[in-house]
Amino acid sequence: MLSYFIRRTLLIIPTFIGITIMVFAITRMVPGGPIERAIGQMRQAAMESGSDKFVGGQLSEEQLQQLKEYYGFDKPILVSYFEWLGKVVLWDFGNSTRYHEPVW
Repeated sequence: MLSYFIRRTLLIIPTFIGITIMVFAITRMVPGGPIERAIGQMRQAAMESGSDKFVGGQLSEEQLQQLKEYYGFDKPILVSYFEWLGKVVLWDFGNSTRYHEPVW
């Protein structure tokens, strides 16, 4: 009976790692992520203000690089995963891209 509980307790670790990898992958790979949302917001703001800053609906390479740096897409995948995991363990889920408020 004790060995059963020990085995079950030890299975928590690979299960946790597997779930966090799946969640990380889904949040990084899903269409409409934070960069696409930021581009959409910029396009919307340019249309509302009548500005020609967003000509043709494209961002410059510099602006795109700044967005990637801000959201951590410029780092290697393992570095991004471990930074994200460290924040999750500390219950820091970042800010909402829609409401610009802390998620938790």
